Amino acid sequence: MRKILSFYLLLAVFVINSGAGCGGRTTDEPESSAQAFLRMKINGKTWAATGKISGVAGKVPGIATQGIISFSGDSGKDNLTVNIYGTTSPGTYTILPQNANNSVAALSLSDGSVNGNYLSTKAPGSSLTVKVTQASDTRVSGTFSGTLNLEYALGTGTAGPTTVTITDGEFSTID
Repeated sequence: MRKILSFYLLLAVFVINSGAGCGGRTTDEPESSAQAFLRMKINGKTWAATGKISGVAGKVPGIATQGIISFSGDSGKDNLTVNIYGTTSPGTYTILPQNANNSVAALSLSDGSVNGNYLSTKAPGSSLTVKVTQASDTRVSGTFSGTLNLEYALGTGTAGPTTVTITDGEFSTID
């Protein structure tokens, strides 16, 4: 059941980050020259998203009617996704396993094949603190840090650490 819930939460962020149901930028609006980024240290090692970096703050009928702040990015087969439900405003949010609003932070780490680890704030002992400094339907930015523990293995076995400490996390998204 936990895997199914996690799957649907991640599916929701992909739908939200794709711009489905959101206003977005029109052709009359100027293109921002700022660059999106998502970077952090995982157990002291620098990690930076090299693929699509997405983020949004808003309300989505049927998915996040009370609002959501969401950001995600990937580097090869590794991916970080953070969903903070129940708000669209800047502030400091701590995501814990027992969050009543189903907020979640999830990090998937791959060994380059089909094996990997799915670490998240749904696993006991996990915690991620996110300080959102800017939140709109086109830009989300801030900082984050915390500890994520293994929720389940991907593929045929675990690959890498079963607990990660995230420090110096920072993000700025432009959609």
